[in-house]
Amino acid sequence: QEAAFKDHEWPSFQRRVDRDGFHSFFSGANTKVDGQDKHGGTAILVKKNLVVRPAWKLCHVGGSAQAVWLGGKLLISLYLAPTFESQEVFALTVAKLFSLPQGTQWVMGGDFNATPEECPFRYVFGAEAFEILASGKPTRWNGKRCIDYFLSDQYHGTPSAPEVHISDHIIQELQLDFQESRHPSVSLAPSPRIPPYQGSDAVWQRAANRVWRQQQQLVPQSWSQDLDQDWAHL
Repeated sequence: QEAAFKDHEWPSFQRRVDRDGFHSFFSGANTKVDGQDKHGGTAILVKKNLVVRPAWKLCHVGGSAQAVWLGGKLLISLYLAPTFESQEVFALTVAKLFSLPQGTQWVMGGDFNATPEECPFRYVFGAEAFEILASGKPTRWNGKRCIDYFLSDQYHGTPSAPEVHISDHIIQELQLDFQESRHPSVSLAPSPRIPPYQGSDAVWQRAANRVWRQQQQLVPQSWSQDLDQDWAHL
């Protein structure tokens, strides 16, 4: 969820998690408060054995949002600062959700700086449009408010709080039945080299047909589960 990186820090962190087997995505907002730099943002880590694509990112002095596609489903990490400036990222996130094709499944988690009863999304989509997945317990070790939780239009569950504290956050963990369906796909092979024309249409056509038959044998019927292997083949 919420993550704070300075401009030079994120590339170093990204290289580290890449070595540890994760794709990483970050959206950050930089501003100054009382003369000091403040860096708010959100990050998503996805294991490298999963096919993931970046969807969009939003950042403003009042918050950040980072979204990725995973198995045709949208995962969103959101941070809304407890200031009026957070309305910018909130409004843009609402617009993105409204623009989704009907039936798109999505999960959004993060630091809303609002209790489930105060959650601003309830007053735009309506209380029945999605499920609020919250533990109901304080999510700050030094506070009494639950302001870190998840929203989803398809999934249900109750987050748990493993014994992990970062800064003033009590980490929230949500396990979902989230399986990626498999679909056959067509793989591109290197383009065949067309034989040079030798002055006879019939001879050239036979040579081209022979090259094409050889090329067809190189094209797999579907992607494998080894992305590196597929990429090397391409």
